[in-house]
Amino acid sequence: MKTLMLLLLSLLPIFSKSQQPEAKPVKGTNVIYIKNDKSAAENYEVAAKTLLDNGFYIEQKDADFKTLKTQPRKINKSTYLYFLNIRATDHQIVIQGQFKTGIELSIGGVKDPDNYEQIKFRNISGYKLAFKSMENAALLFSMPLVFGEI
Repeated sequence: MKTLMLLLLSLLPIFSKSQQPEAKPVKGTNVIYIKNDKSAAENYEVAAKTLLDNGFYIEQKDADFKTLKTQPRKINKSTYLYFLNIRATDHQIVIQGQFKTGIELSIGGVKDPDNYEQIKFRNISGYKLAFKSMENAALLFSMPLVFGEI
């Protein structure tokens, strides 16, 4: 009986989903950490400058909380739109995003223009495109990336 318990306990990590950051994205990944040795204030400046230098527009910013939100952008030649939410902290820049199809539904004359979903690493077309766009934005920082889930 003890042997069986030990065997089951030793197999538990295989069946448990890790919440630890990964070197590459896994299913469900919804955040990218850009690791560095800068302060939160420096990371906030770097994030804003990097985004602006690469054609992103800032829709909202909060210097107190060190957060930025980009204006929605079209993903390549698709109908998908996405935006990024960025938070600067000591030693890292945290990127998350939201996406939606560019098609607005109208039911009974009422439009639903704000049907964004969280960007996650999944094997579904829209999610793949959105996550790749978020990852490409993170790569603009030319710093080590770590993938995680919140």
